[in-house]
Amino acid sequence: MGFVSGLTLVACDETESRTKSYADLAEAVRRYCHPAVIRRDNQELFKRMVYNIFVTNDDDHLRHHGFVRDPRLPGWRLSPLYDVLPRPSIATERFLRRGIGPRGRLATLDNALAAHERFTLSRAAASRLIGDVWRVVRQWRVHFSEAGVPAAEQDKIAPAIRHIDDISTAELRKSIP
Repeated sequence: MGFVSGLTLVACDETESRTKSYADLAEAVRRYCHPAVIRRDNQELFKRMVYNIFVTNDDDHLRHHGFVRDPRLPGWRLSPLYDVLPRPSIATERFLRRGIGPRGRLATLDNALAAHERFTLSRAAASRLIGDVWRVVRQWRVHFSEAGVPAAEQDKIAPAIRHIDDISTAELRKSIP
């Protein structure tokens, strides 16, 4: 099974990669992934972008997005998620490394939702995906505790995990099923 990074499928070098966005990755999915997985992979990519907003993963460069060659298709598909690095911060305004939406790298859910069409998602579908991610992220301490992460270590990472109220407008929250 082959593997390529997002850097390869977006077809740029490292120096150009700073100007690339999640929408560029979504375009690479549409261009290079097998037709049977394009919709699912773009939904997953949107969810990963939203997840990175929630956990302040500002290490989301193109090498941290991968694609695997699936001989059963045959073709490319999005690889499993890897190398997520939440960064604790006290800043109220945060940014990811990849562009998110019309407000650039600004890590808000409204910025992500505004880009829904670039992932071939309806606004309603994108809102549903944001809700799906939030329902998991809001239980992060439960998941960490079940995995045996000590409370002191959880406290160190806590400033990275953002509450939905801090990264979205009331209007967006009303649209989440």
